[in-house]
Amino acid sequence: MKPSSPVGKPATFPPAPSDPLSAQVTATADDAIRSLEERLEFEVLISDMSAAIVNSAAEAVDDTISDILRQVAAPLGIDIFSLLILSPNEDLLCATHVYCRSGFENNVPPRELEFPPELLTQLCTDDIVELNGSPADDESAPQLQQLLIPIQVSGVPSGALGCHMSGEPVRWQPYVIRRLQLLGNIIANTLSRTQTAKELAAAKTRFSLAVTGSTDGIWDLNFETGELFYSDRCIELADFRKDDLVSSINTFINHIHPDDAKQNREAIKRHLKDRVPYDVEYRLRTQSGKYRWFHARGQAIWNDEGRALRMAGSIQDIDARKQAEAALVNAAKQFVSVKGEELFQSLLIHLAESLDAEYAFIGTINSDDHDVVQTNAAYADGKIIENFTYEMKGTPCAQVVQQQTCVYSSGVQQQFPQDEMLSTMGVEAYVGTTIFDSRGQPQGLVSLLFRRPLAETQTLKSTLKIVAGHISAELERNQATDALRSSEQWISRILDLGVIGMAITSPEKGWVEVNDRMYEILGYTPEELSKLTWVDISHPDDVDADLAQFQRVLAGEIDGYALEKRYITKKGESIHVSIAVNCARTADGSVEYLTALVQDISDRKRAEHAMHASKQHLRAIIDTTPACVKLHTRDGILLEMNAAGLALIEAKHTDDVRNLCVYDLITKEYHEAYREFINRVWQGKKETFEFEIVALQGTRRFMETQAVLLNMSDRDPVILSITSDITARKEAELERETLIQELESKNTELESFTYTVSHDLKSPLVTIKGFLGLLKRDLAAENLSAVEEDCCEISNAADKMTNLLDGLLELSRVGRVANPSEHVNFGEIVAQALRTSAGGISQKGVQVTVAPEFPNVYGDRLRLLEVMQNLIDNAVQYCSPTDPCIEIGMRDDAKELVCYVRNNGTGIDPKYHDNVFKLFEQLNASNAGSGIGLAIVKRIIDVHGGEIWVESTGTQNGCSFIFSLPWLSQHDIIKS
Repeated sequence: MKPSSPVGKPATFPPAPSDPLSAQVTATADDAIRSLEERLEFEVLISDMSAAIVNSAAEAVDDTISDILRQVAAPLGIDIFSLLILSPNEDLLCATHVYCRSGFENNVPPRELEFPPELLTQLCTDDIVELNGSPADDESAPQLQQLLIPIQVSGVPSGALGCHMSGEPVRWQPYVIRRLQLLGNIIANTLSRTQTAKELAAAKTRFSLAVTGSTDGIWDLNFETGELFYSDRCIELADFRKDDLVSSINTFINHIHPDDAKQNREAIKRHLKDRVPYDVEYRLRTQSGKYRWFHARGQAIWNDEGRALRMAGSIQDIDARKQAEAALVNAAKQFVSVKGEELFQSLLIHLAESLDAEYAFIGTINSDDHDVVQTNAAYADGKIIENFTYEMKGTPCAQVVQQQTCVYSSGVQQQFPQDEMLSTMGVEAYVGTTIFDSRGQPQGLVSLLFRRPLAETQTLKSTLKIVAGHISAELERNQATDALRSSEQWISRILDLGVIGMAITSPEKGWVEVNDRMYEILGYTPEELSKLTWVDISHPDDVDADLAQFQRVLAGEIDGYALEKRYITKKGESIHVSIAVNCARTADGSVEYLTALVQDISDRKRAEHAMHASKQHLRAIIDTTPACVKLHTRDGILLEMNAAGLALIEAKHTDDVRNLCVYDLITKEYHEAYREFINRVWQGKKETFEFEIVALQGTRRFMETQAVLLNMSDRDPVILSITSDITARKEAELERETLIQELESKNTELESFTYTVSHDLKSPLVTIKGFLGLLKRDLAAENLSAVEEDCCEISNAADKMTNLLDGLLELSRVGRVANPSEHVNFGEIVAQALRTSAGGISQKGVQVTVAPEFPNVYGDRLRLLEVMQNLIDNAVQYCSPTDPCIEIGMRDDAKELVCYVRNNGTGIDPKYHDNVFKLFEQLNASNAGSGIGLAIVKRIIDVHGGEIWVESTGTQNGCSFIFSLPWLSQHDIIKS
C-alpha cells in the first residue's frame, strides 16, 4: 500500500462537503484515518527494512543499505537521502551511501561535511539538526532543506542520516524521527557487527543443537532487533501455535499474567543492569486462554561497553507443582486456629492423603542427643499412630538433617540396609526435608514414605518445604509458650520469696498493683500508697533522672530502663534502691502499663561508703609514708606510685611515670636478678630484694624492696612493692668494707714491717756489738790503727741504723701525716724533681728525655714530688754505665693518668717485679741505699688511689717504673 502523501509532510485533503458540520466531521475523520494509515504503513516499512538489514548476508550489506535508502526516501518525499559516518578524528561526516531522486542526480552534496564542535553537541542532544542552504553555487538551483538525524551507538554519536528536501520546510512527525533513528542505529550497528555476525554463526549452530535436544523450552531475545526466538519445545509447553505467536518480546510479555508481569520486568532489569541471575516463576496465558505456571531462567551477553546484546534462557512447566502447593496452602489455612499436637496430626493426615503416602511423620531432634528424634505426630496406613523415639544413624533421616532435603525415588531399602523399619513396612521410596528454627539451626524433620517408586518428586519436595515452614513456626510457638510458662513460674516463686519488690504502675505514674515486699520497703499501707505517685515518694535529687528515662519510654524511644535512686519512706528516711522498669504496649504502640522490679540496696550503699572511706584512709596513709609504695604489672609497667616514690625517682608528677617500666630505672646488671625476684613473687612468695637504680635526673641510688602478689577483684593480679632508699646504708657498708680491707692490709703490712724491722735493725746492732768487742781488745793491746778501724765500722753501722730509722719514720708518715692537696700540673713536679736530682744526673752524664706536656693532678704536691725524685734517682743509679739514658713520659689512657720513668740499665728479672716494692728489699746488696725508697713510692701512690708496677724483660734490657693516678679533667678542677 502506498501513502497518499509523504509521511513527514502535511496531508492534502479532498473538497469539503456542502454541510459545514458534516464536512468538518468528515474531514476530521478522514484526516485521522489517513494519518493512522500513513503511520502504520511507515511502521511496517521501517520494520521490513530493519529486518532486511539484520537478515542480509555480510557481503550484501552495502546493497541492502542502498536499497533501504531508496525505499524509505520515496514515501517521505526525500530528494537526497545519505548515510553519514563520523570520521575517526570526529571532525568530518563521510557519506558512505547516497540516494538521489530523478532530477537531482547532478546536485549530489559533497562527500565530506565539516563537523565543528557545536554540531557534535547538537548530534548528542537534539533529535534532528536543521541545515538550510543551496547545494551548489548556482543561485538558480532550488533551495534545499537539510535535516541531520543523529545516529548513536551505545549512547555515543557515530554519524547521521542526511535528508535533503526542496521546497518549504516541513514539520516532521516525532514517530518518523524515532523510526529513522532506529533505522540509522541498526544500519550503523550492522556495519560494525559484520565480523561479529560471522563469529556468532558457529555459536548459533551449537545453540540450535542444544535447543533441539533440550526437554525445557528454549528462548532467545535479540536486543538489537527486538526479535524473540522460541524453540519448538517452548511453543509446545506454552500451548501456542506458531502462526499465532509473533516473535516479539512485547507479544510474549502480553501473555504473562498481569500479577506476574511487573516481577518479571524487574527481574530482567536487575539482570541486565546489576547482572543479578534471572530466575523467576510466572503464569503464562496459553492458546486456550488459561494460565499455566512456568519457571524461567536466563543469561544475557554483554559487549565490551557493558551493553546487553542478547539474552537466552529456558522455561520449565511447574504448573502441577504450583497447583499442589496452592492446594496444600489452602488446606493449611483450615488449621490456622488449630494448635499443638492437633495441628501436627491434622497437617500430617492432609499431607499423606494429598500426596498418596502410606507413612508420614513429624519429628523433633533431641536437644541432648542430636542423633535421636522424637516424633510429634506419626501416620501409617490412613490413621495417626502413637509417637515414638528412634535413632537416626543408618537411616535416610540422618541424610535429611545433613543435606536439608533428600529424595530416594526407589530402592531406599537397599541404600539403607541397617534400617530394619524400612523393610518391615515395605518402603520403596522416601522424601524428607529439614525443619529449621528462626536462627537457621536444624530443629527437626518431616518425612513421607511410599511403598511404590516415585516418578515425579519436585512437587513432593516443594510441598514438604512449605509444610516444614508452618511446622517450624508452631514448634517455636510451643517452645516459647513452655519457656513463658516456666518463666512465669520462676518469677512467681521469686515474688513469693519476698526478696524483690514488684510494682505495676500506670502511664500517669500511679500504682496499679504492688507486692508485699514493696510495701515493706516503703513502709506504706496499700491505702496510703494508692494516694501517691512514685514521683511523690522519690528523693527530689533523683526525680529528674528517673523522669527523663520515663518520658523516653512514653515516646517509644525505649521499652525499659534501669537505674539506682532513692525513695523517701513513710518514716521520712532515705533508702537506696535499684529499679528495673519495662513497659507493655497496646497495638498502636502506646504504653498500657509499666512493671518495676525494686531492690533495697541501702546495706550495699553503706558498705560501699564505708569501703570508700577506708580506701581514702588507706590512701592517706600510703601518701604520707616515707617509703615508696607502688603497683606494677608482672612486666614492670607502673600503675600507681605514692608521693614518696615519685620523689625517690625524681618525678614531679604522676604523668611522668605513666606507662613507665621499672626496668627503665633499674641498672642493667640487676635486670635479670629483678626478673627472677618478680617471678618468685608471682608464684605467691614474699621476697626482699636489693638493687640499684638511676633516677630520672640521673642520681644513682641503692634500693631495698619488699613485694607481694595482690589479687584485685576489678582487674588482673598486680605486684605491690614497698621500696626504701638504702643508699646511705650501702655507702656505710662500703666504707666499712674499705676500712676493714685497709686495716687487714695494714695489719699484714705491720706484720711484715715488724718482721723486717726486727731483722734489718739487728744487723747494724750486731755489727756495733761485734766491733765493740774488737775495740775493747784492740784498746787493751794499744793497737791504735785497729782501734781507728773499729771505731769507723761502729760509726758506719750507727749511720746505717740512723738511715733505716729515718726511712721507717718517713714511711710511717705517708698516709698519716699529709700536706694539703692542691691542683698542680704534673709537668711542674717532673721539672722540680729533675732539678733536685741534677747533681747525680750530671755526675753520671745521664741523657734525660721528657714528654712535652703533662695533665693536671690533684694531690699532695710534696709527696708526688718525692715519688718522682725517688724514681728518677733509682733510674739514674741503675742506668747503663756506658751510655746512660732515662725517659720520663705518659701513656694514653682515657680513664687515668699513666706516667712512666724508664732507664736503659741492667733491668729486673720478671720474677722479682713484686719484690722491689717491699721494705728493705735490695736485689743487689752491694748497691748503696736502705731499700725503703720504692716502698715509700708505692705507699704514696696507694694513698692517692693509684697503682705502680714494673715492666722489664730481664737483665741488661732496661727497666720501666709505671704508675697511675686518677685523671683530673678541667671540669673536675672547676668543680673542686
